[in-house]
Amino acid sequence: MWISKPEDDGLFSADLLDMDPAEITRVIRQDPYDPEKFKVPKRMSTEARSIPMMAISFHRHAMNTGTIPPHDTYWKNYEDENSNFIHQTSADDLPNIKWRVMRAYPSLVRDVHFVSVARDLGFEAHRTLKGDIEGIDATVPTSTGDINVRLFFDSPNSRRFKLAKAIEHNPERFIDFGLSRDNRTELGNLYLYSTESIGRLFEKMEALRK
Repeated sequence: MWISKPEDDGLFSADLLDMDPAEITRVIRQDPYDPEKFKVPKRMSTEARSIPMMAISFHRHAMNTGTIPPHDTYWKNYEDENSNFIHQTSADDLPNIKWRVMRAYPSLVRDVHFVSVARDLGFEAHRTLKGDIEGIDATVPTSTGDINVRLFFDSPNSRRFKLAKAIEHNPERFIDFGLSRDNRTELGNLYLYSTESIGRLFEKMEALRK
């Protein structure tokens, strides 16, 4: 993947704005995410193709509005910000590109919701686009240094992906926090970390701050 607007240095380093978790869930309920609307058979030519990063459009909307984009807006923003790329994509390939972009939406929502809930519970957590690019979904400061949190949907494929990221970026201190049936809440077709599971994780990390 590549960055369509590298001049946006402020966006890359800016900490995620404080967001109301209730507003995030309202957006999800108002604009239900249905992957079947976009799902198409995978084509190796488009799966292997380098495309502009999805997180940039998502984060720009979040920073400009103070909440997550509805999934339809997420795609429209991606189209608008990467218009040259979209116009250069054939009509046959575009549905597959859209499916790649849209299947990233749930994880972006989960990452932002995780940080927002943690802050709502009174814990300190940070998230930047730069960190996301480096495989760090949240950063928690402690007296002995930052703890980097990596979030993922708990499956064999995602565990292999996280291991590859760990080897590539090698953060000094990190915690992998997988989303499973035991710690999730369902909003239609989207799964989010439950408030209770986020609280328990931060209570464990809070002990490291002392």
